[in-house]
Amino acid sequence: SVDERSLAELGPWPWSWDLIAELVDKINDAGAQLQIHDILYPAGERAFDDSLLNSLTESERSIIAQLPILQPQAETLRTGRLTNSVDGVACQNEAGVQLFPETRNFIGSPEKLAPVPKGHIVPIIDSDGAVRRIPAMVCVDGRAFPALALAPFFQLVGSGPWQAEIAPASGVFSPDQILTFDSYPGIKVPLDAEGNMRISFRKSPSAFRSISAVDVLTGNFDENVLDNVLVLVGATAFGLDDIVPTPYSGSSPGVELQARLLSSVLDEQVPYAPSGGWLIGAIACLLLAFISLQLALLRGRYAMLGLPLMAVFSPVLALGFHGVMLINF
Repeated sequence: SVDERSLAELGPWPWSWDLIAELVDKINDAGAQLQIHDILYPAGERAFDDSLLNSLTESERSIIAQLPILQPQAETLRTGRLTNSVDGVACQNEAGVQLFPETRNFIGSPEKLAPVPKGHIVPIIDSDGAVRRIPAMVCVDGRAFPALALAPFFQLVGSGPWQAEIAPASGVFSPDQILTFDSYPGIKVPLDAEGNMRISFRKSPSAFRSISAVDVLTGNFDENVLDNVLVLVGATAFGLDDIVPTPYSGSSPGVELQARLLSSVLDEQVPYAPSGGWLIGAIACLLLAFISLQLALLRGRYAMLGLPLMAVFSPVLALGFHGVMLINF
């Protein structure tokens, strides 16, 4: 975590390339299987140093962020370069319907960082300002670029082309679409009709262990904690503007959302709204209506007591059913 203590002891962000390179090396030396940087290293802000490039490309064990911009812009904004599009994933179906969000604007990395694998960090901001979903892919110039939390499943098996498939699912309780990786046949990621993943808030923030960047740099931590694991590197300090509202908390660091996404894919617990949700709702309504009708036909005290009770308990039953479905599915 690039937290408040790290900024206080090591200086304000952005840090020097040499210092970031040292952090990357320390994580690699601790035995991390892969480190995923929820940090943009944009082109043009300052001269780029080869030290960070050498650290990030060591044994192909690092992934960094890139940012397609979905919000409308007054002018076209394209800086740096986007890399690591996915083969086998189309941006449109045969009918010309857009399968994923598309944009012309982006903030990429400098040309020197082209060899470093990347994933996007684009959120979907709901009407209440909270972040509950991210696009599995974002399309730029007809190419699909994967989310940062999905990039490890392409990178862990080698440096070949990234390949995946999107297929429609069938069944009332199935998602609208399913993403599968050619490199990991057993992993399936449910997507909605717009190609978005839902973020799981099943776990408490305390379920994710955080180590201050300054402790990593000074060696003040147990290296076994990082041995053979996936390590996320990101900002948790409020002053770095990577704090987002979520349904769980009014202020969560963006790197926590990446941890939630990554762990839910690994645990096969990515939540989704079933494609037959409307049918499930209709059946529940018809069932409650049928019970109410039977009470009305009985007349007398059954109707006099039963119908008011149904008016009170129907919403409770519906919400209870909804809660059971959310928890178990």
